[in-house]
Amino acid sequence: MAFRTLLLLLVAFPSWAAEVSGVKIDEKARVADIELSLTGAGLRKRFVFQVYAIGLYVQERKADPITQPGPKRVQIHMLRDVGAEPFIDALVDGIKANHSEAEAKALDPRVQQLGA
Repeated sequence: MAFRTLLLLLVAFPSWAAEVSGVKIDEKARVADIELSLTGAGLRKRFVFQVYAIGLYVQERKADPITQPGPKRVQIHMLRDVGAEPFIDALVDGIKANHSEAEAKALDPRVQQLGA
């Protein structure tokens, strides 16, 4: 009987795909009535401080998330009180550290739009 109850609870409540620094990140998200899947999650640290947990959602998990067409969603959970300017600066630093120069330049208009 206990096994059935446990199984029912697992099915009845939504699950999350990842947990980053205590933040539960859902497996699915919707953008414009299109279901997206979590393709990656991580933690941004600045020095010794945890700044935010982040999840990236795309339509096709196997495709390159940067270049694939269609809607995408970035879900950011702030773990510290950070102003907009330092946040964008840290985001740019993270992009430059993890992408080629050409990829970072291709993302620049989107980062500028976010910053605005």
